[in-house]
Amino acid sequence: MNTHMNEKHALVWQNALRIDQAFRAGSSSVDEIPATLVEQVIGQPNYENFTLDELYRLVTRWIVTGNQPFTEVENSEFQAILVYLKPALEGHLLKSQAIRDRVFAHAGIMRRSVKQYLGTLPGLMAIACDAWTSSNRIAFLALVGSWITPEWNLEETLLDFVELQGAHDGQNMASAVASVVSELGIANKLVALVSDNASNNGTLVRHLQMEIERNSDCSATRWDSTKGHIRCLAHVIHLSVMSLLRGVKAVPRNVDIRAFDPGDQALTPEDAEAFVAEDNNEANEKDDSSSVDPTVDLASAVDKIRKIVKIVRSSPQRMELFRATAESIEDYYEKTALSSGKVYIRKVVKNLILDVVTRWNSTYFMIQRASEFSEAIDALTSHPKVKVFRAYSLSKEEWKAVTLLCKWLNYFRSASTMMAAEKYPTLSFSLRIYFVLISYVSKLEEDATTPEYKSMAPGIHACKSKLLEFFDKSTFDSEYYYFATVLDPRFKDSLFRSDDKLASSLFSDDWVNDCAEALKDTCDVFYSSEGSSSSQYKLSAAPIKDQADNINDFARDWRANLPSRTIHLPPSNSSLAEISKYLREDLTELPPLAWWRLNAHRFPKLAAMARDYLCIPGTSVAVERIFSAGRDIISVRRASLSAETIRTLMTYRAGIMLEKRIGRPLSSSK
Repeated sequence: MNTHMNEKHALVWQNALRIDQAFRAGSSSVDEIPATLVEQVIGQPNYENFTLDELYRLVTRWIVTGNQPFTEVENSEFQAILVYLKPALEGHLLKSQAIRDRVFAHAGIMRRSVKQYLGTLPGLMAIACDAWTSSNRIAFLALVGSWITPEWNLEETLLDFVELQGAHDGQNMASAVASVVSELGIANKLVALVSDNASNNGTLVRHLQMEIERNSDCSATRWDSTKGHIRCLAHVIHLSVMSLLRGVKAVPRNVDIRAFDPGDQALTPEDAEAFVAEDNNEANEKDDSSSVDPTVDLASAVDKIRKIVKIVRSSPQRMELFRATAESIEDYYEKTALSSGKVYIRKVVKNLILDVVTRWNSTYFMIQRASEFSEAIDALTSHPKVKVFRAYSLSKEEWKAVTLLCKWLNYFRSASTMMAAEKYPTLSFSLRIYFVLISYVSKLEEDATTPEYKSMAPGIHACKSKLLEFFDKSTFDSEYYYFATVLDPRFKDSLFRSDDKLASSLFSDDWVNDCAEALKDTCDVFYSSEGSSSSQYKLSAAPIKDQADNINDFARDWRANLPSRTIHLPPSNSSLAEISKYLREDLTELPPLAWWRLNAHRFPKLAAMARDYLCIPGTSVAVERIFSAGRDIISVRRASLSAETIRTLMTYRAGIMLEKRIGRPLSSSK
C-alpha cells in the first residue's frame, strides 16, 4: 500500500503523512497545518451543486434505510453537524413532520419507479408470501418478488407490505395478493406462489386465479393455480424434524409442531444463548432439595437436559457453579497432560443454552452445548451438597442417544441452510434435497432395529413419514420442480434417470415421462414454434469426487453419485432439437446462472425458460428477511407507527436497497 501510494499519488501521500504526524503531535501542531494542504488531501468541498432538495433527499433516505425515527432530524447534535458543514442551513432545518411528508412523497416516486422497472424484466417472476403480526399488533401480509435479471443475476425485493384486515383466510389473502399484482402491472409475469404449508395457503392458491382475472386488465397471464403453488421446503424440514423430536420425546406432546419461524435457519449459538425461560420457577427451588419437577419427562434425556439448563440459568450463583465445575475439569485435564509431557488445549467454557421448544435449531444448539460439557453436567447431578440437579442425571446410554440426535439434527440443519440462500436458485435442487433426506432417514430406519437406536425408532418413522407426505404433495402439485431441476445444468434429469433404488421408487417412470412431456409442451407453447416428443437415455455412474476432506455428512451425501454426464440413446422423432442437444451435453459444476449467462445464445428457447423457472425459490425464507426489517422499523421508539406508515417505510426502503444492488436508479433504462 505504501509503495503504491508513493509511486502513484506521491504528493497526496506525503501531505497525508504530514497531517497524520501533526495530529499525533498534538493540537498545537494541528492548528499550524495550512488549509491548502488539507484540501489537497481530502479535497475541497463542492458547494456549487449543493441544493436543499438533494440534502433532504439524502436525509430522507438515511432515515428510511437506517430505521431512524422521524424526530431524529430534530436532534440538536445531528443539526449541529449539518450547520457545521453548511452554516447557511442554520434556521432552515426541517422538522420531523416535514421529513415524514418527504418520505411519503419520495416513496410514491419510488413506487412508480419499481412498477416501471418490473415492467421491463425479460422474464417471469415468482412471489413468496407470508403473514406477520407486528409488536404493535397489526397484521401484515408480506409479498416478496424474485426474478432473474438480463445479466443473469437472481434478484428479489419486497413488492408490498399489506395490512390484513378481517379474517386471515385464504380468500382474503388472495384478494390482497391480486390487488398488489394488479397495481404493479405484473399479472402477466407471475409464474409461481411460494408459501408455507398452512391450510389457508391452499385456499389462497385456489382463489388467486379468479382474483387476478378480476383485478387485472391483462388476460394473457401465465399463472396456473393447478401448478403454481410451491410448498416451502424449509417448512417441510421443520415439520419433519419436529416430528422426529416429538417421537423421541425431545419436545412435549402438546407442542404445536406446525409453529414455524423461517428465521430459525439463520439462528446462531450466540442468538440461542440469549433465550430465557418464560418463567423462572427454578429460582425458587432450593439447592438442597432433590424433589422432582412433575412437568419433566424423566424418560426423555433431552427434557432432563432442558431442566438442568433452566436450573443452571436460574441464578448467577448457579451459573457460576456450572462454570467453576467446568473450569475445574479443564484444570484436571491440563495438569494430567502436563504431568505426562503432553500438550492439552483447554476448552473455552461457554454458557449452557436453553431452547425454545418450537424452534428445533435451538434444541440442536442446546443439546450440542450440553454434550460438549457433559462431564460438568454429570458433576452437577452427582454434587454432594447441591441436590437440586440430582433427579435429572443422564446415563451413559442416554448421553449416547443425545449425541446421535445431535448428529441427526446437524444433518437437517445443513439441508435447511442450503435452502436459505438468497443469491442462487433453490427450487432446482429441492427434489434432490428431498431425495438425500429421505435416503438418510431410510438408513436410520434400517438401523432402528438395533438396541442403540430402538428408543429412537418412533421419531425416525415419524420424520420419514412427514418427508414422504410432503414430497408426494409437492410433486403432485407442480411439475415446476421437475422443470427447474432439468434446467439446472448441474443436474438436468440425472436424478430422475438414476439406477438408485430409492430414486426409482420416488420418481416413477410415469411421473418422469409426464413431466418430460410437460416440459416439451411448455417449451412448444411459450418458447418455441416447434412440437415436442420424448427422448430416451440412461446415466453414467461416475460420481463427482469430494473436494474437501472436512466435508460434512449432508454435503457428502449431496454430492454422492451425482453423475458427471448423461448418455443418450438417439432421440426418437424429436422435434425439439434444442432440448435434446442440451440434455446430451455433460453436466457442469458451474453455478446455473453463470452457465446460462455463457450459454444462453446456444439454447435461446431453453434459456428463456430457465430464466422463468429458476427464479422460483424453494422456500419462503425471503419473507422472513423482510420481517426482520419490520422488527427493526417498529422499535420501542416507533411503536406508534400506523399500518400505512409502516407499509410506506418498508416498500420505500426495499426500493432503495434494490437500486443499490442493481447499481442504477430504477426509473432509468439501459
